[in-house]
Amino acid sequence: RRAQGPPAVAMVAAGLPRGPAQFQRFNPGPAPAELAQGERLFNTYCTSCHGFYGKGEGLGPALLDTLYLAPRLADASIEQAILNGVPQTHWHFGAMPKVARVGPPEIQQVIPYVRWLQARAAEDPNVRKSGS
Repeated sequence: RRAQGPPAVAMVAAGLPRGPAQFQRFNPGPAPAELAQGERLFNTYCTSCHGFYGKGEGLGPALLDTLYLAPRLADASIEQAILNGVPQTHWHFGAMPKVARVGPPEIQQVIPYVRWLQARAAEDPNVRKSGS
């Protein structure tokens, strides 16, 4: 069964941020079957900070932002961030702690899912591009 994202109304009522306006309407649709494990891991360990679909609805930035796209941010950098954490570098977000329960095998499932989300956002006419 596919995990469902938190309803926007519940998030606003709970006082949670809704993420950058440019990504609020983003919905990538069902992930390909080969990304199901990465999606499950992302939804379990990443959405509390990076938001459902990586929209930045939590404590961390939107992974759909151009700062996090390849080649600007290499897959190896994502892996190191998950394994070791990173200091505060962008915007108003604090440091990212290491994700203790996610190791290299799981990371190799998460990264393709994140890259798929980024590709879908780039194709989505509902996602406002810079300057629009």
